[in-house]
Amino acid sequence: MLPIPAPKNNLQYRAIGFIKGRLEASESYAQATLITEDGGEHPATPGRIELLEKFNHCVETGATYWFYVHPQPRDDRMGYGIVRIATDAAGEPEEGYLHAPEDAEAGFNLRGNVEARGDVLMVSIGRKPNGPRTFPPLKIPVQGFLPGIENGQFWDLWAEQDGQDLVLVDGSRIG
Repeated sequence: MLPIPAPKNNLQYRAIGFIKGRLEASESYAQATLITEDGGEHPATPGRIELLEKFNHCVETGATYWFYVHPQPRDDRMGYGIVRIATDAAGEPEEGYLHAPEDAEAGFNLRGNVEARGDVLMVSIGRKPNGPRTFPPLKIPVQGFLPGIENGQFWDLWAEQDGQDLVLVDGSRIG
């Protein structure tokens, strides 16, 4: 079971994932390396300032957790902004942490405008302005092919991580 909630509306842009691993310290403040179960290494940062204490706790303990993440491509590596943390430990989860379902699975939901570039789908995720600041769309590459795709269409994609890549599992056109 992939415990990612349904989108709030049919045309909601988003890039969210659920992944299991542990955080190792980095030389920079509020940064770490997320080591996934398959041995992949990904730069990670807390996605919100209020998550910093829990993020640092995960680094200090070296324990394995489930992380809700926003994928953030960084040069040739896939990085993650951690937005929530869950534990699958038996009994009650640690205070302030979510409890991951027993049958939790890793995966990603990407919703945005898709452009085909050979065997790579470039998903353009629109981002909300923050006050007067606006941000360009986040561009996330996904390995795979969608039959009948026309560039610029809005798609709801499900993907899995394979090393530094996100690989298409399923997709449906919206609208």
